[in-house]
This record gives sequence, C-alpha cells and structure tokens, in this order.
Amino acid sequence: MTSLFLSRSAWGGSPEWTWIHRCRECDFRFYERGLSDSEAEAFYRTYRSTSYFVERRRDEPFYTKAAHDGTEQFLRSPERPKSVMTVLGRAGVRPPLGSVLDYGGGDGRLIAPLDATRKAVYDIGAAPPVSGVEALITEPVAPEWDLVICAQTLEHVSDPLGLLRRIVQVTRQQGNIYLEVPRQIWKSLTVRGGLRDSVLRFAQRHRPFHIGLDVYSTAFRVKAGVLPPFGLIPMREHINFFTPAALAAICRRAGAEVLYCGPDMIDSLAAVAQKQ
Repeated sequence: MTSLFLSRSAWGGSPEWTWIHRCRECDFRFYERGLSDSEAEAFYRTYRSTSYFVERRRDEPFYTKAAHDGTEQFLRSPERPKSVMTVLGRAGVRPPLGSVLDYGGGDGRLIAPLDATRKAVYDIGAAPPVSGVEALITEPVAPEWDLVICAQTLEHVSDPLGLLRRIVQVTRQQGNIYLEVPRQIWKSLTVRGGLRDSVLRFAQRHRPFHIGLDVYSTAFRVKAGVLPPFGLIPMREHINFFTPAALAAICRRAGAEVLYCGPDMIDSLAAVAQKQ
C-alpha cells in the first residue's frame, strides 16, 4: 500500500492498494501506482524540511530526528564527491571533467568540489545553488554536457527510463553519465493468500494497526534484509529498487554503453555509462 504520510502529503487521502512488480531477469522492482506530476510536486514541496520531519513523524515513529539529520549529513558528506571520483576513475573517466551537469541534484553540492570547467545543476526544487555552481531554470535539452550526474534520483521517479533517456539526450557524443542509487533489495518471506490480503486491508482501514505493521515490517527489512510474514513495504518516496544488473540494463536501454556498474564507496550502487 501507499504509506500514510505519502497518501496524506501527495493527494490528501488515505492509503491505496498497489503492487510491487519484479523483473525475473535483473530483479528490478517498482511500484505499479507511481506518482503523477501534481502528486510529486505536492509531496516534494517541503521535502526534508522541518515541517516534513514533523508531519512524517506523525505516521512513522521510526523516522526520528536522528534519522532525519542522518540523511542530511549523508547528503552533505565530503565522502560523496570522493566516491563519485573513485567510481569515475574505475570507468577510466578522470579530471578535468569539462562541463558537468548535476541532474536532480538539489543545490548542486555534490559537484561543487569536482575539477570541471563548468558546473551546473537542474532540479525541480529550485534550491539556491552552492558557490561555484550555476542553477538552470529550465530543463536542459541540448547535448552540451561532457558529464551528467544523476545521484539518488532515479529511485524517486515514476518513469526512470524516460528520465535517463532525457539525460542521455543532453550528454555530448562520447560523453559520460554517472548514476547513483540506494541498495535496498530485500528477500521476501511473505506468502500470498487471502489471510495476508485480509491483514493488509485491515491495515488500510485502521491507522494504528497500519503504523504497527509498518514498524514491524520496516524493522525486519532494514535490520535483516527480509520482508517478514504478513509484512508490507509501504510506498514512500522511493518507488524503484535497483540491483547492479537492473542499473546496467536501464543504461543500455537508454542508449548508453556501460563502463562500470557496481558498489561505490558509500554503500550505494553506481554506474558510469558513455553515450554512443
């Protein structure tokens, strides 16, 4: 089901029934429901702000201030740009990097330390860019970038392949694309059937039970990497879940040659691909 917080924030309603689809070849997983443009805009309007934390905490007691601050600390960590350069080096891409675009990068803090002749960020949130990074007001369309970085973004969008194709479009011929996504694949111990469906439908109608089932399910999935019996994975901001094979597959389908795909230095998955 969609989570209590997402349902309230994105469309002002109650949790809705949905499905997680799984590719048998590459183990890519995604929610059938997705978000419309207006729902995504409503949900991300106050993303990771103080009000976001307060409202989300109402529905998810495990979303503590420490967890909230930990996410911000991770996004600001100097280890992130170091990891980017390490992964690029594994793919044979070394500085100077030429023109670099951070697609969906908030204020552009990830690319600020990079050795590049031009650094720009495009993000629907329109946050003021950090020093040394220019903000693009409109989505770029011209193939003028030597390197396009899209980090911790593909897991949020309803059409990741469509987004990656737009990224390939704005990359120069023989230019490079850097992708970074979380590692969040789990093993399911649930069993399909009427009893489990009844449990989920009861959770859909009763908020306290929904919260309890969410805590139970999330604890097992985060700590042990398994979805427990009768558990659920509420659809939150992440609606796509990648494996290395899935990340490589989406690069190829978007028209890019994979130079590297695998773990990075910050416990995420990363890929470097070249536009052909």
